[in-house]
Amino acid sequence: MPSEDEVVAVAFLTQRDLSVLGQGFRRAYPITNHHEFDDLLRQIDVALGETDLVPENKGRPGAKPSRD
Repeated sequence: MPSEDEVVAVAFLTQRDLSVLGQGFRRAYPITNHHEFDDLLRQIDVALGETDLVPENKGRPGAKPSRD
């Protein structure tokens, strides 16, 4: 079982997601420049086999096209 301070998950959530999670979800750190994560999200898509999303980051609201 993880300790109280051990990171157990990292996620990109919308405000709606946080509302659904409710008051039990206590720690969320807003990001203002989500484009800094485009490369990470592209790598996750590749790792999950979702390569149809990779070239233009289709399905990712606000994502920039890849520069490869």
